[in-house]
Amino acid sequence: NGTIQMKIFFLVGTDDYMSERLRTEQLIFDDTIVVSLPDMDSYIAYKDLAAMIWVRTHLRETKFYLKSEEDVILNVKCLAEDLIPSIEPIAHRHLIFGWFGNEHVVARGTYQNFLNELFPSTSLASPYAMCLFYGITSSAADRMLDAISHLDQ
Repeated sequence: NGTIQMKIFFLVGTDDYMSERLRTEQLIFDDTIVVSLPDMDSYIAYKDLAAMIWVRTHLRETKFYLKSEEDVILNVKCLAEDLIPSIEPIAHRHLIFGWFGNEHVVARGTYQNFLNELFPSTSLASPYAMCLFYGITSSAADRMLDAISHLDQ
């Protein structure tokens, strides 16, 4: 109904094979953020940081953004009607919010026990995702980027 503006981007790492395909995707759909990092799970933290920098550089007016992995299934109707309206009143705060559906992953021994402690099960039903999914307010992203800029490399 025009009350929520939403834009979806795909954050992708590059290699020689993908470069031409990504240029074509960007020309047609204008929906890719390309970073000079390998598209591998071991670089996910760097890709998340690159996404945060990109959003704060190119979308300065946005109040918050949501990040998910490629294997997340989003219910866009619930996202637009329930989740986003519940975030908007608190978007001025320094918040990171998320959901991790550990009942949808393969048990990984002691590592799974660690995950279960970090993300205890809850009675909160969340129809938004089936894997890692989080959001961050712009003010929280700005504070994180500021803190990172003061780290001794």
